Amino acid sequence: MSVMRPASALVIAAIAAFGLAGSVHADGNDNRQDCGSTKPATAIPACTKVIQDKTTPPEARAIALRNRGFSYHQLADLDRAIADYDAAVKLSGGATPVPNSRAADLLSRTYVNRALAYAQKGEDTRALADAATAIGLNPKLALAWSNRAAIFMKRGDKGHAIADLSEAARLDPKDASTLVSRGAIYANSGQTDLAIADLSQAIALNPADATAWRDRGVAYRAKGDNVHASADAAEAIRLDPNFAGAHHDRGLSLQASGAADLAIAEFGRAIALNPADPLTIKARGDSYLAKGERDLAIADFGEAIGLDPNFRDAYNNRAAAYLAT
Repeated sequence: MSVMRPASALVIAAIAAFGLAGSVHADGNDNRQDCGSTKPATAIPACTKVIQDKTTPPEARAIALRNRGFSYHQLADLDRAIADYDAAVKLSGGATPVPNSRAADLLSRTYVNRALAYAQKGEDTRALADAATAIGLNPKLALAWSNRAAIFMKRGDKGHAIADLSEAARLDPKDASTLVSRGAIYANSGQTDLAIADLSQAIALNPADATAWRDRGVAYRAKGDNVHASADAAEAIRLDPNFAGAHHDRGLSLQASGAADLAIAEFGRAIALNPADPLTIKARGDSYLAKGERDLAIADFGEAIGLDPNFRDAYNNRAAAYLAT
């Protein structure tokens, strides 16, 4: 028996960058413009100069702190990122809401970023508090809802994650990534019709998203629709030939249709891309066993068990292979 791989894109959270308008400094370097760069090597020194410039207005200094924090965040230097976000919050008036203002929007986005940094550090309580503050400051910011959903999913709270993603989708119905995230949760929860609906809508918005195709295939396979599952996996591979999960899924479809040799080849491609994946190695063992190549099957089941000593199906199938010999 093959174990189905879960849908791959549960929630993809993002950190928000900020623009920083300003005039060219006296030294001829437009540090404020460079501070808005998404490249840390450019932004960090420029933002530092803006922050240290005593003539910089408080709002511009706060944005520079946010942007430098964003750059540190990109570099996974979470402590420095949080320190800059903290300073930006203080300069922006703390958590005091300023309804319908640019300041409220910028402050909300700072809380969104700090929430994600806390979540990445494993400080979920602080992360959820910041996410709630961000939503309170700007309830119309879809990013705040989708990032809080990411924190809920990290905690295994699918119900609240779906609720937040639903609100994010309502606020920004053209954001395909939100639909992919919600669709993946539905797929992993057995709500296949809802998953297919979300992922089909995401594909209509962004047909080049290989993950949406792959995850819809997972939902179709869960419904027993191997034809659509195979077609979606093939499209995901066409869009991203190095998508190991899609190769795995197409292998399962070929395996289900009785094409053991083709399945083995597809599983081999997936294993070459992700050699530490016990699910695909075990699935290839299943196809070897179906062909009667018991030694190869036993080797694959053994390798899968070595990677995951609690892999019950691999033990069961290896026992079957031993009995067959």
